[in-house]
Amino acid sequence: MNQHTVDAVARVISNRRTTKRLCDPGARHEHTLPLNPDERAVLKRMLEVAGQAPFHKPADADTHRQESLASPVPWRFHVLEPEACVALLDWLEQQAATDTPPWVRAWASKVPALLAAAGVLVMATWLPNPSDNPDPEFSHANIEHVAAAGAAVQNLMLMAEASDWDSYWSSGGVLREPDTFERLGISTREQLLGAILLTPRTRPADKIMPGGLFDKRGTMSDWTRRVAL
Repeated sequence: MNQHTVDAVARVISNRRTTKRLCDPGARHEHTLPLNPDERAVLKRMLEVAGQAPFHKPADADTHRQESLASPVPWRFHVLEPEACVALLDWLEQQAATDTPPWVRAWASKVPALLAAAGVLVMATWLPNPSDNPDPEFSHANIEHVAAAGAAVQNLMLMAEASDWDSYWSSGGVLREPDTFERLGISTREQLLGAILLTPRTRPADKIMPGGLFDKRGTMSDWTRRVAL
């Protein structure tokens, strides 16, 4: 690999920033546009490259690999394009109309505005091994599964940066609820790692907010030490 390529990769990694794009959810039916063929081709390439992340152990075959998504990788990407994001917003508004407190709070959160502005929502999940352990997520194998899924998400976000798309890794809020999983056809045996919002920078937004932690990470010496024996 030549130095030019190394420098180009370093620029993509260094330039990526968390970017929250917000639009009025009440106007979602007026301003939401489907992905055009070029955008859909870019998305396909992003997802393909994201899947090149390393993984150390395969996902449990009996639990997670009996349906159409049969890959041994310990993550799954459930992809919603703009029309599906609008349909999800419609459903969230219907849930909030029941006056059930969790759904009312969810509608008042940033999630609807984020979905209204999203080019794509990727529900990125990791696949826990079955276990009698009351905290199976802390088993060594499952920690490796989470790490592999995180690497896939990072690949996805770096591909977004290289493609001139904004990205935001959200913890998901109401999107991680079992009812939401059921609405989206996601198995509740999966665990949400993040709701990843990806949007071409050419698309409009009512408000764009940068992430708040980038400049607080310190320098390399704040997280790295040289071990001498």
